Amino acid sequence: GVTNLGDHILLFPAPEGFDLPFDMFSAVFYLISRYEEYLPYGPDQYGRFEAGQSLAFRHHFLEEPIVDQWIEMFKSVLTGKYPELHFPAREFRFISTFDVDRPWAYLHKGIWRTFGGLVRDVVRLNVNGLRIRLRVLRGSIPDPYDTYAYIRQIELRYGFRSILFFLSGNYGRFDDNYSLGNRHFSMLLDNLKSERTIGIHPSFASNFNAGLKKHEFARFSGLLGKRPEISRQHFLMLKFPYTYRELIEQGIREDFSMGYASRAGFRAGTCTPFRYYDLPREQETDLMVYPFAFMDVTLQQYLSLSPEEALDHVRDIIDKIKKVHGTCISLWHNESLSEQGRWKGWRRVFEEMVKRVTSDE
Repeated sequence: GVTNLGDHILLFPAPEGFDLPFDMFSAVFYLISRYEEYLPYGPDQYGRFEAGQSLAFRHHFLEEPIVDQWIEMFKSVLTGKYPELHFPAREFRFISTFDVDRPWAYLHKGIWRTFGGLVRDVVRLNVNGLRIRLRVLRGSIPDPYDTYAYIRQIELRYGFRSILFFLSGNYGRFDDNYSLGNRHFSMLLDNLKSERTIGIHPSFASNFNAGLKKHEFARFSGLLGKRPEISRQHFLMLKFPYTYRELIEQGIREDFSMGYASRAGFRAGTCTPFRYYDLPREQETDLMVYPFAFMDVTLQQYLSLSPEEALDHVRDIIDKIKKVHGTCISLWHNESLSEQGRWKGWRRVFEEMVKRVTSDE
Protein backbone atom coordinates (compact mmCIF):
# COMPACT_ATOMS: atom_id res chain seq x y z
CA GLY A 1 0.00 0.00 0.00
CA VAL A 2 0.89 3.67 -0.33
CA THR A 3 0.07 6.27 2.31
CA ASN A 4 1.03 9.80 3.32
CA LEU A 5 2.51 11.03 6.57
CA GLY A 6 2.79 14.81 6.49
CA ASP A 7 5.04 15.63 3.55
CA HIS A 8 6.26 12.05 3.28
CA ILE A 9 4.91 9.38 0.95
CA LEU A 10 5.32 5.89 2.41
CA LEU A 11 5.12 2.38 0.97
CA PHE A 12 4.12 -0.66 3.04
CA PRO A 13 2.74 1.21 6.09
CA ALA A 14 3.39 -0.40 9.48
CA PRO A 15 1.03 -0.75 12.45
CA GLU A 16 1.06 1.96 15.10
CA GLY A 17 3.77 1.88 17.72
CA PHE A 18 6.79 1.49 15.46
CA ASP A 19 9.52 4.14 15.29
CA LEU A 20 9.21 4.13 11.52
CA PRO A 21 5.62 4.18 10.29
CA PHE A 22 6.40 1.90 7.33
CA ASP A 23 8.55 -1.04 6.27
CA MET A 24 11.41 1.04 4.87
CA PHE A 25 13.62 -1.89 3.87
CA SER A 26 10.88 -3.54 1.80
CA ALA A 27 9.97 -0.19 0.24
CA VAL A 28 13.57 0.56 -0.75
CA PHE A 29 14.05 -2.95 -2.12
CA TYR A 30 10.83 -2.75 -4.14
CA LEU A 31 11.96 0.44 -5.91
CA ILE A 32 15.69 -0.20 -6.26
CA SER A 33 15.30 -3.78 -7.51
CA ARG A 34 12.70 -2.58 -10.08
CA TYR A 35 10.43 -5.37 -8.84
CA GLU A 36 7.41 -3.94 -10.69
CA GLU A 37 9.23 -4.25 -14.03
CA TYR A 38 9.44 -8.02 -13.65
CA LEU A 39 5.66 -8.21 -13.42
CA PRO A 40 3.39 -8.37 -16.52
CA TYR A 41 2.86 -4.93 -18.11
CA GLY A 42 1.60 -3.38 -21.32
CA PRO A 43 4.67 -2.28 -23.30
CA ASP A 44 4.72 1.01 -25.21
CA GLN A 45 5.30 1.17 -28.98
CA TYR A 46 8.99 0.33 -28.50
CA GLY A 47 8.41 -2.50 -26.05
CA ARG A 48 9.38 -0.47 -22.98
CA PHE A 49 8.01 -0.27 -19.47
CA GLU A 50 7.07 3.38 -19.37
CA ALA A 51 6.58 5.92 -16.61
CA GLY A 52 2.78 5.90 -16.66
CA GLN A 53 2.70 2.26 -15.52
CA SER A 54 4.94 2.82 -12.52
CA LEU A 55 3.76 3.03 -8.93
CA ALA A 56 5.73 6.26 -8.56
CA PHE A 57 3.87 7.98 -11.39
CA ARG A 58 0.43 6.71 -10.35
CA HIS A 59 0.96 7.93 -6.77
CA HIS A 60 2.65 11.19 -7.74
CA PHE A 61 6.13 10.68 -6.31
CA LEU A 62 8.12 10.04 -9.50
CA GLU A 63 9.90 13.39 -9.22
CA GLU A 64 10.86 12.82 -5.59
CA PRO A 65 14.16 11.10 -4.70
CA ILE A 66 12.02 9.20 -2.24
CA VAL A 67 14.56 6.52 -1.27
CA ASP A 68 17.09 9.18 -0.30
CA GLN A 69 14.39 11.04 1.64
CA TRP A 70 13.50 7.86 3.54
CA ILE A 71 17.15 7.30 4.41
CA GLU A 72 17.37 10.84 5.81
CA MET A 73 14.25 10.05 7.89
CA PHE A 74 15.83 6.81 9.12
CA LYS A 75 19.04 8.60 10.08
CA SER A 76 17.03 11.15 12.04
CA VAL A 77 15.22 8.39 13.97
CA LEU A 78 18.50 6.60 14.75
CA THR A 79 20.35 9.71 15.92
CA GLY A 80 17.33 10.61 18.08
CA LYS A 81 17.75 7.30 19.90
CA TYR A 82 21.53 7.11 19.72
CA PRO A 83 22.97 10.65 19.72
CA GLU A 84 26.54 9.31 19.59
CA LEU A 85 25.94 7.93 16.09
CA HIS A 86 27.67 9.75 13.23
CA PHE A 87 27.05 9.10 9.56
CA PRO A 88 29.51 9.85 6.75
CA ALA A 89 28.70 13.18 5.12
CA ARG A 90 27.33 12.98 1.59
CA GLU A 91 28.16 15.58 -1.01
CA PHE A 92 26.03 16.69 -3.93
CA ARG A 93 27.50 15.63 -7.29
CA PHE A 94 26.75 16.56 -10.88
CA ILE A 95 27.40 14.24 -13.83
CA SER A 96 26.83 15.67 -17.30
CA THR A 97 26.12 13.09 -20.02
CA PHE A 98 25.44 13.32 -23.76
CA ASP A 99 24.07 10.77 -26.19
CA VAL A 100 25.59 11.25 -29.64
CA ASP A 101 23.13 9.55 -31.95
CA ARG A 102 24.04 11.73 -34.92
CA PRO A 103 27.42 13.48 -34.74
CA TRP A 104 26.51 15.67 -37.74
CA ALA A 105 23.23 16.77 -39.30
CA TYR A 106 24.49 16.90 -42.90
CA LEU A 107 28.20 16.18 -43.14
CA HIS A 108 30.10 12.90 -43.64
CA LYS A 109 27.07 10.74 -44.49
CA GLY A 110 28.28 9.38 -47.80
CA ILE A 111 27.10 10.16 -51.33
CA TRP A 112 23.80 8.28 -51.34
CA ARG A 113 22.49 9.46 -47.96
CA THR A 114 23.56 13.03 -48.76
CA PHE A 115 21.78 12.87 -52.11
CA GLY A 116 18.71 11.32 -50.45
CA GLY A 117 18.59 14.17 -47.95
CA LEU A 118 18.68 16.76 -50.73
CA VAL A 119 15.86 15.03 -52.59
CA ARG A 120 13.80 14.76 -49.41
CA ASP A 121 14.12 18.50 -48.76
CA VAL A 122 13.01 19.26 -52.33
CA VAL A 123 10.03 16.88 -52.24
CA ARG A 124 8.86 18.25 -48.89
CA LEU A 125 9.41 21.85 -50.07
CA ASN A 126 11.66 22.36 -47.05
CA VAL A 127 13.28 25.50 -48.44
CA ASN A 128 14.99 26.58 -45.21
CA GLY A 129 16.33 23.10 -44.53
CA LEU A 130 17.61 22.82 -48.09
CA ARG A 131 19.32 26.20 -47.82
CA ILE A 132 21.08 25.26 -44.56
CA ARG A 133 22.04 21.83 -45.90
CA LEU A 134 23.64 23.31 -49.04
CA ARG A 135 25.51 25.98 -47.05
CA VAL A 136 26.88 23.32 -44.68
CA LEU A 137 27.91 21.04 -47.56
CA ARG A 138 29.68 23.98 -49.24
CA GLY A 139 31.51 24.77 -46.01
CA SER A 140 29.91 28.21 -45.63
CA ILE A 141 28.57 27.48 -42.13
CA PRO A 142 29.33 24.80 -39.51
CA ASP A 143 27.20 21.69 -39.27
CA PRO A 144 24.49 22.52 -36.69
CA TYR A 145 25.01 19.29 -34.73
CA ASP A 146 28.74 19.97 -34.37
CA THR A 147 28.30 21.46 -30.90
CA TYR A 148 31.36 19.86 -29.31
CA ALA A 149 33.37 23.11 -29.09
CA TYR A 150 30.44 24.81 -27.39
CA ILE A 151 30.12 21.94 -24.89
CA ARG A 152 33.85 22.17 -24.20
CA GLN A 153 33.54 25.92 -23.63
CA ILE A 154 30.82 25.43 -21.00
CA GLU A 155 32.78 22.62 -19.36
CA LEU A 156 35.86 24.84 -19.02
CA ARG A 157 33.84 27.76 -17.71
CA TYR A 158 32.16 25.75 -14.95
CA GLY A 159 34.78 23.09 -14.26
CA PHE A 160 33.29 19.73 -15.21
CA ARG A 161 33.66 17.06 -17.88
CA SER A 162 30.83 15.31 -19.69
CA ILE A 163 30.49 11.61 -20.48
CA LEU A 164 29.69 10.99 -24.15
CA PHE A 165 27.83 7.89 -25.35
CA PHE A 166 28.22 7.08 -29.06
CA LEU A 167 25.70 4.99 -30.96
CA SER A 168 27.35 1.71 -31.94
CA GLY A 169 24.97 0.06 -34.42
CA ASN A 170 24.37 0.11 -38.15
CA TYR A 171 21.88 2.35 -39.91
CA GLY A 172 18.33 1.15 -39.30
CA ARG A 173 14.75 2.19 -38.66
CA PHE A 174 15.44 3.37 -35.10
CA ASP A 175 19.21 3.73 -35.43
CA ASP A 176 19.80 6.81 -37.60
CA ASN A 177 23.50 6.15 -37.43
CA TYR A 178 26.66 7.24 -39.22
CA SER A 179 29.28 4.97 -40.72
CA LEU A 180 31.53 3.82 -37.89
CA GLY A 181 34.28 3.22 -40.43
CA ASN A 182 34.17 6.86 -41.53
CA ARG A 183 37.55 8.53 -41.00
CA HIS A 184 35.84 11.74 -39.87
CA PHE A 185 34.10 9.82 -37.09
CA SER A 186 37.40 8.22 -36.08
CA MET A 187 39.00 11.67 -35.92
CA LEU A 188 36.11 13.01 -33.84
CA LEU A 189 36.32 10.08 -31.43
CA ASP A 190 40.09 10.44 -31.09
CA ASN A 191 39.71 14.15 -30.39
CA LEU A 192 37.00 13.72 -27.76
CA LYS A 193 38.30 10.65 -25.95
CA SER A 194 41.56 12.37 -25.03
CA GLU A 195 39.85 14.44 -22.34
CA ARG A 196 36.55 12.69 -21.62
CA THR A 197 35.05 9.36 -20.72
CA ILE A 198 33.51 7.71 -23.78
CA GLY A 199 30.74 5.14 -23.41
CA ILE A 200 28.91 2.83 -25.79
CA HIS A 201 25.30 3.43 -26.84
CA PRO A 202 24.09 -0.02 -27.98
CA SER A 203 21.67 0.19 -30.88
CA PHE A 204 17.92 -0.30 -30.69
CA ALA A 205 18.25 -3.40 -32.90
CA SER A 206 20.77 -5.00 -30.54
CA ASN A 207 18.06 -5.39 -27.89
CA PHE A 208 16.55 -8.20 -29.93
CA ASN A 209 19.77 -9.90 -30.99
CA ALA A 210 22.47 -10.83 -28.46
CA GLY A 211 24.87 -11.70 -31.29
CA LEU A 212 24.46 -8.23 -32.77
CA LYS A 213 25.17 -6.64 -29.41
CA LYS A 214 28.35 -8.71 -29.11
CA HIS A 215 29.39 -7.60 -32.62
CA GLU A 216 28.77 -3.94 -31.78
CA PHE A 217 30.88 -4.16 -28.64
CA ALA A 218 33.76 -5.77 -30.55
CA ARG A 219 33.66 -3.17 -33.29
CA PHE A 220 33.34 -0.22 -30.92
CA SER A 221 36.22 -1.57 -28.83
CA GLY A 222 38.40 -1.47 -31.94
CA LEU A 223 37.49 2.15 -32.61
CA LEU A 224 37.91 3.23 -29.00
CA GLY A 225 41.16 1.35 -28.54
CA LYS A 226 39.87 -0.45 -25.46
CA ARG A 227 36.82 -2.28 -24.19
CA PRO A 228 34.06 0.18 -23.19
CA GLU A 229 33.10 -0.12 -19.52
CA ILE A 230 30.16 2.31 -19.40
CA SER A 231 26.96 2.30 -21.43
CA ARG A 232 23.54 3.75 -22.02
CA GLN A 233 20.86 1.96 -24.00
CA HIS A 234 19.56 3.65 -27.16
CA PHE A 235 15.89 4.58 -26.64
CA LEU A 236 16.55 3.72 -22.96
CA MET A 237 15.62 0.13 -23.71
CA LEU A 238 15.69 -1.87 -20.48
CA LYS A 239 14.21 -5.34 -20.18
CA PHE A 240 14.79 -6.97 -16.82
CA PRO A 241 16.88 -8.99 -16.17
CA TYR A 242 18.09 -9.62 -19.73
CA THR A 243 19.51 -6.21 -20.67
CA TYR A 244 21.74 -5.93 -17.63
CA ARG A 245 22.84 -9.55 -17.84
CA GLU A 246 23.95 -9.01 -21.45
CA LEU A 247 25.78 -5.80 -20.55
CA ILE A 248 27.59 -7.54 -17.70
CA GLU A 249 28.63 -10.31 -20.12
CA GLN A 250 30.15 -7.63 -22.36
CA GLY A 251 32.22 -6.18 -19.52
CA ILE A 252 30.10 -3.14 -18.68
CA ARG A 253 30.74 -1.87 -15.15
CA GLU A 254 28.51 1.24 -15.14
CA ASP A 255 25.18 1.83 -16.89
CA PHE A 256 23.35 5.15 -17.28
CA SER A 257 20.03 3.94 -18.75
CA MET A 258 17.94 4.11 -15.56
CA GLY A 259 15.28 6.68 -16.36
CA TYR A 260 12.15 7.18 -18.42
CA ALA A 261 11.78 8.77 -21.84
CA SER A 262 8.31 10.20 -21.20
CA ARG A 263 8.84 11.71 -17.75
CA ALA A 264 11.57 13.32 -15.70
CA GLY A 265 12.28 11.98 -12.23
CA PHE A 266 13.62 8.88 -10.55
CA ARG A 267 12.73 5.53 -12.10
CA ALA A 268 14.26 3.60 -9.20
CA GLY A 269 13.19 6.16 -6.60
CA THR A 270 16.73 7.37 -5.96
CA CYS A 271 19.30 9.92 -7.11
CA THR A 272 22.15 7.77 -5.79
CA PRO A 273 24.08 5.21 -7.90
CA PHE A 274 23.52 1.63 -6.75
CA ARG A 275 24.52 -1.92 -7.61
CA TYR A 276 22.15 -3.86 -9.82
CA TYR A 277 20.43 -6.72 -8.02
CA ASP A 278 19.46 -9.66 -10.26
CA LEU A 279 16.09 -10.51 -8.77
CA PRO A 280 15.46 -13.95 -10.37
CA ARG A 281 18.94 -15.11 -9.34
CA GLU A 282 18.73 -13.33 -5.95
CA GLN A 283 22.21 -12.01 -6.57
CA GLU A 284 23.88 -8.63 -6.18
CA THR A 285 26.12 -7.81 -9.15
CA ASP A 286 29.11 -5.54 -9.66
CA LEU A 287 27.21 -3.46 -12.24
CA MET A 288 26.72 0.09 -10.95
CA VAL A 289 23.49 1.72 -12.08
CA TYR A 290 23.56 5.53 -12.45
CA PRO A 291 19.99 6.92 -12.53
CA PHE A 292 19.57 10.12 -14.55
CA ALA A 293 17.08 12.78 -13.46
CA PHE A 294 15.96 14.43 -16.70
CA MET A 295 16.49 14.33 -20.47
CA ASP A 296 16.21 17.11 -23.03
CA VAL A 297 13.88 15.09 -25.30
CA THR A 298 11.57 14.37 -22.35
CA LEU A 299 11.18 18.05 -21.62
CA GLN A 300 10.85 19.27 -25.21
CA GLN A 301 9.05 16.43 -26.96
CA TYR A 302 7.16 14.30 -24.45
CA LEU A 303 6.15 17.09 -22.03
CA SER A 304 5.96 19.82 -24.73
CA LEU A 305 7.60 22.39 -22.45
CA SER A 306 8.95 25.72 -23.62
CA PRO A 307 12.59 26.44 -22.73
CA GLU A 308 11.46 28.61 -19.82
CA GLU A 309 9.04 25.97 -18.52
CA ALA A 310 11.70 23.28 -18.89
CA LEU A 311 14.16 25.36 -16.91
CA ASP A 312 11.70 25.75 -14.03
CA HIS A 313 11.11 21.98 -14.10
CA VAL A 314 14.84 21.21 -14.06
CA ARG A 315 15.59 23.69 -11.28
CA ASP A 316 12.93 22.10 -9.09
CA ILE A 317 14.42 18.60 -9.54
CA ILE A 318 17.97 19.84 -8.98
CA ASP A 319 16.93 21.50 -5.70
CA LYS A 320 15.36 18.24 -4.48
CA ILE A 321 18.57 16.34 -5.27
CA LYS A 322 20.69 18.95 -3.51
CA LYS A 323 18.49 18.69 -0.42
CA VAL A 324 19.40 15.01 0.02
CA HIS A 325 23.03 15.53 -1.13
CA GLY A 326 22.49 13.18 -4.07
CA THR A 327 23.88 12.84 -7.59
CA CYS A 328 22.29 14.87 -10.36
CA ILE A 329 22.77 13.21 -13.76
CA SER A 330 21.58 15.10 -16.83
CA LEU A 331 21.01 13.60 -20.27
CA TRP A 332 21.42 15.84 -23.31
CA HIS A 333 22.11 15.29 -27.01
CA ASN A 334 24.63 17.21 -29.08
CA GLU A 335 21.84 18.16 -31.51
CA SER A 336 19.65 19.73 -28.82
CA LEU A 337 22.28 22.46 -28.42
CA SER A 338 22.19 23.31 -32.14
CA GLU A 339 19.83 26.30 -31.74
CA GLN A 340 18.10 25.02 -34.88
CA GLY A 341 14.39 24.31 -35.43
CA ARG A 342 12.65 22.91 -32.36
CA TRP A 343 15.83 23.31 -30.32
CA LYS A 344 16.01 27.10 -30.61
CA GLY A 345 16.45 28.54 -27.12
CA TRP A 346 17.63 25.32 -25.48
CA ARG A 347 21.26 26.35 -25.06
CA ARG A 348 20.05 28.72 -22.39
CA VAL A 349 18.32 25.83 -20.60
CA PHE A 350 21.57 23.87 -20.63
CA GLU A 351 23.66 26.79 -19.39
CA GLU A 352 21.21 27.74 -16.64
CA MET A 353 21.04 24.09 -15.58
CA VAL A 354 24.85 24.03 -15.30
CA LYS A 355 24.81 27.26 -13.28
CA ARG A 356 22.28 25.75 -10.90
CA VAL A 357 24.19 22.52 -10.29
CA THR A 358 27.56 24.24 -9.92
CA SER A 359 26.36 26.99 -7.57
CA ASP A 360 26.65 26.64 -3.78
CA GLU A 361 23.02 27.63 -3.21
